[in-house]
Amino acid sequence: IIILAFYVKIKRKTLKKIPNRQKTRANWINTRLIKSFIIKMLTTGVEFILTEEFTMKKIRLGIIGCGLMMKSHIAGIGAIDNVELTACVDIILDHAKELAEDYPNAKVYTNWTDIVDEVDAVLIALPHDLHYECGVFFARHKKHVLMEKPLCNTEEECKSLVDICDEEGVVLMCA
Repeated sequence: IIILAFYVKIKRKTLKKIPNRQKTRANWINTRLIKSFIIKMLTTGVEFILTEEFTMKKIRLGIIGCGLMMKSHIAGIGAIDNVELTACVDIILDHAKELAEDYPNAKVYTNWTDIVDEVDAVLIALPHDLHYECGVFFARHKKHVLMEKPLCNTEEECKSLVDICDEEGVVLMCA
């Protein structure tokens, strides 16, 4: 109970330090989630993060599935300095355009396989039956994966995706 109270106290103080006070709790949580994904990528020794001069390079992020769930994540993406949104994918092109309009370098697509050369990492919020297929595709192409829950539909798919990401040396996180 004492640890929980301490955590809540810290969390409240941290929330007050966010410069834009009109941010909602959901935006704050999504910002923290995406930041932890980026930190995880940094701490695993990801080669593309550092240039020869050891300066930080922007991480090119693609978002796949531009429905309601992604709208809550998009605010978190904009709050992180080292992340550049480069691709928005949705089968309904207008949904992708709507989310991309605030990001000048973001291109819109209707097929997620088209963005593989445009991104270093992907945030996936597709229908659950597509999570495994999409996650495996990007892991096999050495792209880091942040997957909206559930990770996959079955335990076997989850284990397989985790193994593939380990094998390929990419970060896999579940939002």
